[in-house]
Amino acid sequence: MRAIIICSFLFLFALTPSAQNFSEVDKKVRSYPNSFNSLEKLHQTIKNDFNKPKDRVRAIYTWIALHIEYDVKTYMKGTKPIKYTYRSDVEKLRKEKEIENKLALKTLKTRKAICHGYATLFKVLCEMSEIQCELITGTSKISNTDIGKEPQRVDHAWNAVKINNQWKLIDATWGAGYLNGQNMKFEKKYTDVFFFTEPEKFFYNHFPADKQWLLTNKNSKDFASLPLFYHTYLDSNIEVINPHKGIIKAKRGDTIEFVIRSEEKNRISYKFSNEKSGYNIEPKAKGDLLYYKIEVGSGSYLTIYLNQSALVAYKIH
Repeated sequence: MRAIIICSFLFLFALTPSAQNFSEVDKKVRSYPNSFNSLEKLHQTIKNDFNKPKDRVRAIYTWIALHIEYDVKTYMKGTKPIKYTYRSDVEKLRKEKEIENKLALKTLKTRKAICHGYATLFKVLCEMSEIQCELITGTSKISNTDIGKEPQRVDHAWNAVKINNQWKLIDATWGAGYLNGQNMKFEKKYTDVFFFTEPEKFFYNHFPADKQWLLTNKNSKDFASLPLFYHTYLDSNIEVINPHKGIIKAKRGDTIEFVIRSEEKNRISYKFSNEKSGYNIEPKAKGDLLYYKIEVGSGSYLTIYLNQSALVAYKIH
């Protein structure tokens, strides 16, 4: 007996935008219908409009991210494993393909899914276009409490596609928007920052169960040691220089030197988890480096903000 686990998760967004320009592809896809009754119809529409594999992959990503809504109810109540039996490898592969196709079609028709539905629909549509695609499961880094923890749970699913003999990483779920932790509602916010994302950047919030899909020489200890990077940081040209580890050893009253590389003289604010209000702070500039002095306050976590949006978070030990 074999079980496929349909994962669920609470997620952040986003990462560094794709370097390639797919504006014409996106413009065409935005003119597509909001819904399709069959996988074949969507596939044929994309196939007729785009010849290059990378453009077809982009069209699949964009349509899914624009039109599939995260299924909050399913996330909240959880899912049960899909169980099936088989007598041979051939029968096993056939049943797995049937399950994939069924989930992909359900995602297409209902226009709702959790991560596994997004990733399965993406995979099936890629394979219909004869594009090699893998569904990857693993751990997402999404909360302050994840800082310092090595990946253990499997709570997320994403994809890798082979284009021009190179594997590219894609997360259509996080491309669709994010789950608001305050009211537990899905906030639609299309972004292409999870399309063909550089492995080093993708690694900030994704750790695959099968380490071959890291596509980088990082490891689980590296993942655990990372701070929690928010979309404001990952969407920007800012580079955190110090502290570069997620856990800071300090006591109340100590001073932490926060250093970033930036072309602009950014004013930041910070807040400790047990304090009701934050503090604004001006930098001292030395070339393209900005230095900030932060006095350690009360709480186990320090969050740094840029223009009132969370930038990066650390754990105070």
